[in-house]
Amino acid sequence: MGPRARSKRSWGLGLHRLVLVSCLAALHLAVWFQRSIVLPQPYMDEKFHVPQAQRYCEGDFWYWDGKITTFPGLYIVAAAPNCILRAIGVSARIPCLVQDLRLANGVLFGAVLCPIATIELSRRLHPSTPLWRLSLNAIALNTFPVHFFACDLYYTDAGALGLALACVCTLAAPAGRGRRRWLSAAAAAAAIGFRQTNAVWAGFGLGLGVLLRFGPKGRATNNKGKPTATAAEETVACLKLVWARRGEVLAEFWPTLAVLASFVLFVLRNGGVVVGDRDAHKPKLHLAQVCYFGAVTFAARLPAVAASWTSGRPRRRAGRAAIAVLTLLCAACAAWSSLAHPYLLADNRHYTFYVWRKWLCRGLPHRP
Repeated sequence: MGPRARSKRSWGLGLHRLVLVSCLAALHLAVWFQRSIVLPQPYMDEKFHVPQAQRYCEGDFWYWDGKITTFPGLYIVAAAPNCILRAIGVSARIPCLVQDLRLANGVLFGAVLCPIATIELSRRLHPSTPLWRLSLNAIALNTFPVHFFACDLYYTDAGALGLALACVCTLAAPAGRGRRRWLSAAAAAAAIGFRQTNAVWAGFGLGLGVLLRFGPKGRATNNKGKPTATAAEETVACLKLVWARRGEVLAEFWPTLAVLASFVLFVLRNGGVVVGDRDAHKPKLHLAQVCYFGAVTFAARLPAVAASWTSGRPRRRAGRAAIAVLTLLCAACAAWSSLAHPYLLADNRHYTFYVWRKWLCRGLPHRP
């Protein structure tokens, strides 16, 4: 690609980013304005997050609410402007009212970080896709109701997701960029600082980056275009290839590996993942949740699945047998591994409360 083509594509990408951010910012501002009228007080978990952020905004970094389970990344971001004002000797302070915190959360993470990280990651994974399609895809993903609803409340959801996407995006960046290793490690640390479970996504991004940098290029196919190796054989071959170049992998990704190793040490020393309210946040095996995930994923992919079936329905008996076995396994998980968290049963302000009470729990044995 020549200089003029690169300049034109860069200008087009910048324009798409601007339009994307502007559209989502307008939506979030409209929701914030209406919500400030009908819901001026802290709502649901905001009753814990808002007072904690306000104490940080006042400079009281030693205060901690024992009901909060996540690291203080969300509150550090809220306190950053006051810390800067204090450092340069300005006496004025931002009060960090609930409306201020919601607005900052919705605009910074919901309208800027999440959509830009979405389109950047999509562009790197699908470089031949037109920018207008990537932009429409980013709008669709960032207006997903569950995500969009949480962006304009002072929750950890939007920031945790945006930073996780930024971490994966930097790890998937092309090789040869020296700053990439430090940016990816900083994004991983920040993502975990918002929500501990982001360590899983940082590990996913690390694996993706290793595969893109050191893994095999493309898949071996026969003259009919079908893969010559099974998924298991490809996985083993890929692991062998990466292991053979482990020195290069460590040299390229050691900062992110150090962040993940530090988190593992924290979990071992802390005796668990959460930092508060441990009685209500104990790890349990919940196999039915895998079935919920599968059902939602299938529903999201239904148009693509239907198109593949209409173009050429699978006729192999092995495929039908696999579907039958998976159906039986899902039914067994739903029947004997359905857990109901006490918070799910007690709080009727969540959608999941009604989904569980009116649909999922009917006819299913479950235990807390």
